[in-house]
Amino acid sequence: MKSETATAAKTYFGKLLDDARKEPVMITKSGRAVAVIMAYEDYEALTAQSTPLAADAPKKPKRRSVAKRYRSILKYRIKRKEREEKGSGST
Repeated sequence: MKSETATAAKTYFGKLLDDARKEPVMITKSGRAVAVIMAYEDYEALTAQSTPLAADAPKKPKRRSVAKRYRSILKYRIKRKEREEKGSGST
């Protein structure tokens, strides 16, 4: 499978789409795989082969993990805003 950095994918997106028609292209960011771009026909074939068991898998655990990730971001932003407000109120 071909691999491109996120920066190169952004810069050469048209070429990336052309390459993805031939074979899937893995996108990396900071050295870690983050996405795969593939031809739509390949995607359709892949999803058509999914088993009923996989389709029935519960989705709540994934949502919880996403919620945990964003909860920590929100807590950080709230604390930062509170610090900023305290700092501007003391002048």
